[in-house]
Amino acid sequence: MPTLYPNSGFLISGINLNFVEKARVGEEPVKALSYLATTGISGKVPEGAFSNGVFVDTSTSVVSAGEVNVILRPDDQVSVGEVKQWSGRAGDLVSITGSNFQQITNVDFGDASAEFYKVNKQQLNLVVPQNSLWDVIRVRSSLRTGLNGDTSISSGSSPSYNKFVPIPEIVGLSTGQQVTGGAVDILGRNFGGATGVSFNDIVSAASVVGASLRTTVPSGDVWGKVGVLLQSGLVVSGNSDLEFKSLAKLTGYGPNASSSSQVIDGVTTYVGVGDTIRLSGENFIPEILYDSKETDLSASGYLVGFGGEGSTGLFNLVDDRVMTGIVPSTAPTGSGSLFLYSNHYPEAFPSDMNFFPKYSPPLITSVVNE
Repeated sequence: MPTLYPNSGFLISGINLNFVEKARVGEEPVKALSYLATTGISGKVPEGAFSNGVFVDTSTSVVSAGEVNVILRPDDQVSVGEVKQWSGRAGDLVSITGSNFQQITNVDFGDASAEFYKVNKQQLNLVVPQNSLWDVIRVRSSLRTGLNGDTSISSGSSPSYNKFVPIPEIVGLSTGQQVTGGAVDILGRNFGGATGVSFNDIVSAASVVGASLRTTVPSGDVWGKVGVLLQSGLVVSGNSDLEFKSLAKLTGYGPNASSSSQVIDGVTTYVGVGDTIRLSGENFIPEILYDSKETDLSASGYLVGFGGEGSTGLFNLVDDRVMTGIVPSTAPTGSGSLFLYSNHYPEAFPSDMNFFPKYSPPLITSVVNE
């Protein structure tokens, strides 16, 4: 099988070649044919040719001249320039420029294959694919090779300093409320260019797990909008309704010191109205609790609810897992909910903790006629 090179001359010999109207390598036409009487035609190998059959067309027939092996040379090296539009969403159209975009079969954003359209041998228009990564854009032809099957000459990548940054699609959160250090998944796709997650402008590192972006809740007032930080420095948010709320979680209560017990509705309790109570839980941090000084500078403590609106007490923090205070006189008898108010008062943190205060039942000494 003869070996030819793009843009190099070649000669076809035979008889009656004066009847040839055109020649081609595969489907690539040979331009500017020259005739050597009736026994030969010459021309240049098309720059887009690859190993294929050579054919000549007359007015009445197509004649095969056999197979040729087309080998690329250094001047045929595929190269890709800087990507001007270096960030985009799946489905966006991005243009790349370079040289020798001939017989291109594959364009990849990381591991994701892109649909593309050839504008000319120096420009391709690409459709940003789903699940693209923060990576260079790779262009290659699986049809063309260099000497000894070298495929590097028929492929090229955008510069390593010019990686494409995919913009993710954010659709929701695995949970809208979580304690500091708890895991939260940002649901969506195309997180390949993400570096972290912002909760109310407080940043936490993140990593891609499956189709989601996983992070842990940072310390501080994280109540607010959620954003994904990208390699480009941009922050991308979900829809306007996507909001995360901090969480202070109650897990138990008891007396602050030894105390007698009382059984109420089958539940043993040790604290009553006026007693000091010790609350235990997670994430008791000042930034997210309602501080009474917000409305009364002379007051001191964080607001705790007993049973309903209007029955509250002010508590002091021992650490991020314990607070103590006095059971208010307005605490209802029997079962009532125990909860913490957030710094977004009057909104309180969710709680499934029920409180049963000790109380002294009425003592009847007599019944008389008046």
